[in-house]
Amino acid sequence: MQKKKQLNYVYYFIQLVLVGLLIMFICTHFAGVTATEVFRDSKENIARCIYCLLFSFLPYVLKRWNIHSTRTLQVYFLLAIMVHFIGGGTLNYYRDVWFFSFIVHLINSFLIATIIYGMLLRHCQNQSKFFMFLSTVAFTALIGVLWEVCEYAIDSMMTGSNMQRFNNSVTGEPFIGQRALQDTMIDLMMDTLGGVIAGIYFAFTNIKGVPLYKFLELKYVKSEDTNISYQQDINQEGKLEQAKIERKAIKLEQKNLKMKKKLENKQNKLLQKQERKNEKLEKKSIKHNQIDNKTIKKANKKIKNLNKQNNTLQTEHVDNENFDNVKKSNNITQKED
Repeated sequence: MQKKKQLNYVYYFIQLVLVGLLIMFICTHFAGVTATEVFRDSKENIARCIYCLLFSFLPYVLKRWNIHSTRTLQVYFLLAIMVHFIGGGTLNYYRDVWFFSFIVHLINSFLIATIIYGMLLRHCQNQSKFFMFLSTVAFTALIGVLWEVCEYAIDSMMTGSNMQRFNNSVTGEPFIGQRALQDTMIDLMMDTLGGVIAGIYFAFTNIKGVPLYKFLELKYVKSEDTNISYQQDINQEGKLEQAKIERKAIKLEQKNLKMKKKLENKQNKLLQKQERKNEKLEKKSIKHNQIDNKTIKKANKKIKNLNKQNNTLQTEHVDNENFDNVKKSNNITQKED
């Protein structure tokens, strides 16, 4: 519901912009003032703004005939009309920017193909993906051909019109041969390319969430079923919002799980580092203890050896003293004799 309100504000804002442009062009026309060379054709600019405003009320007219469209489709449609009339006509981008026409045809054909795919999916169920793809491309190309026919009819009936770009927009000289058909053929190729891109995207890809054609839906609703369809739309919107909330909750849970895993991994890494450090310290202490034991053993051996040497020296000294005493006693006895 909030998105619907936002899109309503966007739609009303675009209408106000168109009204402001219309007032500005009317004032410049009657005052005889031209702000720049871009806005020199004031009558055509007034007509373009009126066309855009009339097209902006088209969804309300279609509603009277029970043809309902989503607000996103209405916003896209109005923006496409404004790009064509205001961007291409008033700002002369069709003349000054050579690729502007091709981009407009590509984007508009993609949007048309999206609407067509949604309608086909609604009325042609249980069909193959290839059938949906071909039907989308064929109907999009057909609409592109009808648009080129309309351009040809307008150029034929209105003097000075150059919608098919068969004349040089600067000099007014007509192109000759294949160059005169270049704009029409490239427009048709862009229309077909937009249909092919949309057909491949919707028919052959697995779309996660709500597909685009659900937001760009054009459907016929019987007058008896309008209230039921309105309630169904509200229920669908509620379901979509619930699904989005559930997806967000799942994403948050996944993020929390990832964060927990990261924290656990970091803690495990820190514990492993501490264990490695402790192991290294234990190994170092064991080595130091082994070295200390070896030095103690060596010192004890040295002490034992010194003690042995002292003992031997003492015994030798005693023996020498005894020998001297014996000698002295022998000498004394000899003298007495």
